[in-house]
Amino acid sequence: MKIYVLCDEDNGQTEGAVSALRDWAERKGYEARFDYASSMRLKACIGCFGCWLKTPGLCVIKDDDGKRYLERFVAADLMIFVTRIPFGSYSPAIKRALDRGIPSLLPYFRIYRGEMHHVQRYPRKRRILHIPYGEYSPEEFDTFAELARAHCDNAESPHTLTQIGYRGDGTALAEWVQNEVNR
Repeated sequence: MKIYVLCDEDNGQTEGAVSALRDWAERKGYEARFDYASSMRLKACIGCFGCWLKTPGLCVIKDDDGKRYLERFVAADLMIFVTRIPFGSYSPAIKRALDRGIPSLLPYFRIYRGEMHHVQRYPRKRRILHIPYGEYSPEEFDTFAELARAHCDNAESPHTLTQIGYRGDGTALAEWVQNEVNR
């Protein structure tokens, strides 16, 4: 299994999550790649639709790390986002990366689970997991869980059975990921 973990930033709170995920992947014999979105040179999506019309599947922005991010995202069997959740949303660095993943979608829409979502460009589906960390209120956590559910729907990824909040317990994090992968 190919795993791509994208953390919003390298800090004391994410160190434990990355270490736990790296150890888990190594024990399972999975190929895992790790990046920190805040360290990547990712320009913001300019909303030009060039990735749909001019250069299908590729962002028209060429002078940053967007191509590397998109290649890793598309190749992953399991994509894990580790992010703070200010106001119940993704951190700015993760949101920028998510927006730069738009070339993996087609400009067409379909009804999926009663909602309108984009059609996937590539037939291979990936499992997506979202791991919030840091300080947040119960309301922010609930808002984020709904946002993560909608992101999974747009990518045709199964929903998680439960949503975890990382609070420093690497063993619990690895067990949660394993349980989600086993479904």
